[in-house]
Amino acid sequence: MKTKLLIRISAMLIVFAVCMQFAKAQIYASSQAEPFQFPNGANEWSDPVSFTLSSKKFKDKGLEPVPLQFRIIVKKKLLLACHFTVEVKNLSDKQGIAFEARNDYTTVDNKYVYHKVKLKPGATQTFNILYADLKCKIRDKEDCTTCGWNFTYVEVKPY
Repeated sequence: MKTKLLIRISAMLIVFAVCMQFAKAQIYASSQAEPFQFPNGANEWSDPVSFTLSSKKFKDKGLEPVPLQFRIIVKKKLLLACHFTVEVKNLSDKQGIAFEARNDYTTVDNKYVYHKVKLKPGATQTFNILYADLKCKIRDKEDCTTCGWNFTYVEVKPY
């Protein structure tokens, strides 16, 4: 009885693992935002994704969350890594924001790479990021749009 149950569970896990290999991963600017879409392929900017960003520092000062707009483009594919340019725009006309963002990429010494962003109201800034994951099969630049990662934000504060 236990053997049959273990076999069934094992079979279900194997099927689930195989299905996950064929599912397309998505790139997210935030857990509260839609994934980036690349209707014109990897050589063009993604469609913009908008959401608000805030922190305890904003709430303590009685400030509203800041609306931001992100879009990304694949700069190049190099070996197993994808290089992206990220554009972020502050949609507020009243409040500036400063934050550090990272994805889950780490350097060879296992340290995260943080990107510092400071935006006055209405300002736009770009920065470059790198993403590499052995689980993501990258054969060409188009494959970079299907690797799954998202940003983590730290030190979010008024600017």
